[in-house]
Amino acid sequence: MIKDLFSPRTVFGLQIDGTFLRAVQVSNPTGSPVVERMISRKIENPEEIGQELSDLLREEKIKPELLVTSLPTSSALVRQIDIILENSKKLDKIIKYQMEPYVPYPIDEMVVDFFATAPDEPVTVAGVRKERISKHLAILAQAGLNSDIVTLEDAALLFLYLNQHPEKTDAPIALVHLKAEETIVQVVRGNRLDFIRIVQGAYDPSALKETLALYRLKHPEETIKEILITGPAAADASAADRIEAMTGYKTSIWKPFESVKNGFGDIADDIQAESSVPLGLAVGLLNASPKKLDLRKEEFRLRTTFDLKNMVVYGLSAILLFLGLFTFDLFHRLSVRESRYEVLNKRIAGLLNETFPGTAPAIRGRELDQMKQAIASEKGRYLWLEDITDSGSVLDLLLGLTTLFAAHRDVKVDNLSVEGIRILLDGRASSFKTVDVLKGKLESAGFFKTIRLIGAKMDNQDKMVKFGFHLEKKK
Repeated sequence: MIKDLFSPRTVFGLQIDGTFLRAVQVSNPTGSPVVERMISRKIENPEEIGQELSDLLREEKIKPELLVTSLPTSSALVRQIDIILENSKKLDKIIKYQMEPYVPYPIDEMVVDFFATAPDEPVTVAGVRKERISKHLAILAQAGLNSDIVTLEDAALLFLYLNQHPEKTDAPIALVHLKAEETIVQVVRGNRLDFIRIVQGAYDPSALKETLALYRLKHPEETIKEILITGPAAADASAADRIEAMTGYKTSIWKPFESVKNGFGDIADDIQAESSVPLGLAVGLLNASPKKLDLRKEEFRLRTTFDLKNMVVYGLSAILLFLGLFTFDLFHRLSVRESRYEVLNKRIAGLLNETFPGTAPAIRGRELDQMKQAIASEKGRYLWLEDITDSGSVLDLLLGLTTLFAAHRDVKVDNLSVEGIRILLDGRASSFKTVDVLKGKLESAGFFKTIRLIGAKMDNQDKMVKFGFHLEKKK
C-alpha cells in the first residue's frame, strides 16, 4: 500500500548519446508497464543540446513526472574489486575508497557506485567524474529538467534484462550493446552481472570474439548460452549472423518491447534495438533488485520517495509524541480539576447542612443540585412578595376602586375577590345606565388590562340591577 502511494504514474526514460535524443515514456512502471511514447530525434547542433531537448519537450507536450537519464558507459571507469563484505549497506559507505587505488583521478572528484553481486565474488564498481555528471545535469537544466536518477546506459540494459527475465539461470547470457564508436559487452549469470568490458572503436566481430574469450579465460567452466545484441549498430540485418559465425554462439537481436505492453503493434527490430536503453531507463531502474546503480550521490543527491517515506515516518513519530504529551497534560489538568471539584462539593455539602438543617444528607456528586433544589423550595414560599412587587399591592387596588365607587351613591359592592391579577367584582346599581357608566370609569382608570361585564340583571324585589365584572390587572 505504501509502495503504491509513493510510486509514480509515469516514468520518462531519456538517452542523450551525443548524436540522438531517444526517449520512452512508460505508465504504471512498477506494476504492469505500458509504453505510451517512443521518441527519436537527431541532434542537429551538439553545442545546443539543451535547447533542442527543450524544443522536443515543447513540441511533444511532455512534462515528465519522474525522469531517468543515462550517461554513456564509456564515460565511467569500471573495475572489479575483491571485497569480502556481505552487507551491501556497509559496502555502499566504503566502496568509494576501495575504488581509489584503481583510478587515475583523485577519488574525491568522482562519484562511485556498484552493481549487486553474489557473496564471495568480486564487486563490479563504476566511477564517473563529477564534472561529467555536472555537465549532463546542466544540459537537462537548460530544458527545465532535473533527472531523478542518473545511471549508465548499459546498467539500464542490464536491469531491463533482469526485470524481463526474473528466473535464475546458471547459463551465462551475453548482452552486446553495439554503438557507432564503441561496443559494450555484459555477461549475466545467475541474475547477476558477471562480466563487463568496454571495447573502443567501431563494431568489430573479432574484438567481440576476443572479449568473450577473455570471459572464458576467467571462467573456464562457463559456456555462453546466447548472445543478444542491441543498440544503433545492431540494426544492421547481417550483424547477428556475422557475430554468430565469428563466435560460434547463437546470436539474435534482443526484442525487449515484445515483453512490454504498447499501443504501437509490432515494433521493427531496428527501432527496438535503438530504443532499448530508454526503455531500460523507464522500466529497469525503478524495479532494480536488490539495488540500482544511481550516480546522483553526494552533492548531486536528490530527495527520493524513500527519503520522503523517512520524513513521513519522522513526522508521524513527532505527531505521536506530541499527542502523547498533549494527552498526559490533558489528564493532569483533569486530575487537578477533579480534585478541586471534590473539595468544592464538600464545601457545598457543608453549607447545605448549615443553611438548611434537617435536609437529607448530600449525595456524592450531586451536592450542587441539592443546594439548588433547597434554594428553589425556600424561594417558592415567598413568591407572593414577588407578585406584589410586580403587579402592585392589593391595598393600592382597593384604594383605587373605593375612590371610583365613592362618586356613585347608588352603587353597592356585594363581593370583591382578588386572585393574583384576576379580580371578580359583584354589586348592585340603580339602573342599567349606571352599570354602563361604571364600566366606562373602570376602563379609563388605567389599572386594568381587560374589563369584561359578565352579567347585568334587574332584581324585582330590590328594584336594583345586579351586575358582575371580571377584571385583569396590568402587570
